[in-house]
Amino acid sequence: MKYLPTFTTNLDQANWLRFHAYSRRVRTVKISPPMERWSRPVSEDSLEIVQASMPPWCHFPRPTRVSYEAVCVTPTLVVPSLHNLLCSVSASTKELDVFVTDFIAEDRDDSPVQDFFRRIGELDASSLESITVNLFLYFSQSSSLPNLIRRHASTVSALCLRIPFSEPLWTAVQDLRNLKRFSLDLKAACDPLISPHDSLTVLGDLISGPLLRLEEFTLSLSQLDICAEQRLLGIFRCISRMTELRTLTLTSNTQIMPHASKMLDMGRNLCQLQTLRVDITHIRVRMDGKIETLSYLIPILQTFPRLRRLGIRIVCCFVPDVVRTEVHSLLEILDVSWSPAPKAKPEAVAVFLRSVLPRRARVVYTDADASPRVDSGKAAWAKIARLVSEA
Repeated sequence: MKYLPTFTTNLDQANWLRFHAYSRRVRTVKISPPMERWSRPVSEDSLEIVQASMPPWCHFPRPTRVSYEAVCVTPTLVVPSLHNLLCSVSASTKELDVFVTDFIAEDRDDSPVQDFFRRIGELDASSLESITVNLFLYFSQSSSLPNLIRRHASTVSALCLRIPFSEPLWTAVQDLRNLKRFSLDLKAACDPLISPHDSLTVLGDLISGPLLRLEEFTLSLSQLDICAEQRLLGIFRCISRMTELRTLTLTSNTQIMPHASKMLDMGRNLCQLQTLRVDITHIRVRMDGKIETLSYLIPILQTFPRLRRLGIRIVCCFVPDVVRTEVHSLLEILDVSWSPAPKAKPEAVAVFLRSVLPRRARVVYTDADASPRVDSGKAAWAKIARLVSEA
């Protein structure tokens, strides 16, 4: 077994008064398993010593961001406790992030997370402005999360949920009057263990009232949503009702780009849309016969002529014939992040892009983690971007 370091002196003698003096300056509190890229894991005994010896008054009284993450449990990786986090929550907290995978929840005991939500929902005043919850398994029917959202409804402007929805949770989200940014995993939300409704019904009911005034919307779709033509058309029609959208992101493990022609309703109604992202994801997109997506750039630009920024994951197996159809577009940036290296010649890809993009449009590749596959794509598209700009 791998050796885990522990304390060399008795932690009971630690100067907790000095710690308390500095703790008031802390604005971000994050409890997560240590990753060896930037920190060393500690033994479970060491973690228990910290929690047992820390005085109840000696925590972080003024954090603006509180984050809890529990992922990738192994015999040598300690799952962090929520004990200290419960004591750190206060009316100064503006951002809440909770990320728990099924590795943690496989025993179906989510009571620590429920206690955490309950503590935040019992604060004297509404303070949270941003809530992010990723719970891959959510078995409890507790009302703690809906109550938390209702308690902070007057201040929450950003909400990101990847979690099965219960009826109380749907109701709580629909009552958010000041929500401007919303991210929803539709597949997780419609988990058959929790919700009896299908994704189209749920989305149609959800996008009403205050949510019609969203400025930024991110939607993750399932393969079933995309492959069923009428369902996908219905989802796009629901989105087209959100006429104040400025940013829209659509992701899935199945390519969405080949269905660009079904987005006509969105193009007609989303007059304020300036940023569109499609298939932008770090998850390897399912390649159904390695569908080439470069040619779908044209219908996207024709459907959304007012776009300033377009982010798409391009799969380029060959270069389509240059179409004579004139494309009127205000596009300034084409972001091809996460796109694999084209199999076609870079010079040919650049010629095609110059033929369909406005003269001032730039090609960029950003927001991607380092990996051999990503680095090869980034290098290839950097050359294409240079060729486009030199034209």
